[in-house]
Amino acid sequence: MREMCDVALETSIDGGGTTSYEALYAGLPMVHWSDGWKVMQCAGGSILTAAGLYELIADSIDESVDIGVRLGADKVSSVVSSSA
Repeated sequence: MREMCDVALETSIDGGGTTSYEALYAGLPMVHWSDGWKVMQCAGGSILTAAGLYELIADSIDESVDIGVRLGADKVSSVVSSSA
């Protein structure tokens, strides 16, 4: 999974559940944002909270985009730095 993407984005309609655990286990950061309170919509936030990764939980869709872009840019920066 880590070779295919830099950041996992959890949907607001239906959380990742097992996929969220797998992403984190693979070392892939996952961004969570939910506009609801159904169990599966809160799963990603619960997983990230349990892992102490509060900075990956967004309060709005705009914030989730900002977090994802920042994480993706950090990944690109680290690749460029290591190849220089």
